[in-house]
Amino acid sequence: MKILNNAIDAIGNDGSITIQTSIKQDRLCIEFADSGPGLPPEHLQKIFDPFFTTKRPDKGTGLGLSISRSIMQRLGGDILAENGKQGGCIFTVSLPAAVGAGFPLSSTPLKGKPAQG
Repeated sequence: MKILNNAIDAIGNDGSITIQTSIKQDRLCIEFADSGPGLPPEHLQKIFDPFFTTKRPDKGTGLGLSISRSIMQRLGGDILAENGKQGGCIFTVSLPAAVGAGFPLSSTPLKGKPAQG
C-alpha cells in the first residue's frame, strides 16, 4: 500500500501507474511503475533506510518503505527500487511463489488512474 501511496504522490493529477505480475524462477513478482519524475541516484541508494524521506516533514516520517521492506524480507521476499528507462520509478515486490497454490497469475499489465476522492 505504501508503494501505491508514494506513486500517487509522484504522478500528480495527470500521471499513470502500471501494476504487472509475473513469475520469475520461484518468485512471484509484482511491479509498480509510475510516470512520475523518478528519483535521483543518491536517493535510490537510501530509499529503504529508516527515516529517509523526500517528502516535507509534515508529510512523512521516512519509515513506510523501510517497514514494508522489512516485512517482505521476513516473508522471504524483498522490495527493489529503480528508475524506469522512460522515466518514473519502478518498485518490484518479490515473494516466494507457492507451487500448486491454484491461483491464476497474470502477466497482463493493469493500467489506470487512481480514483479521485
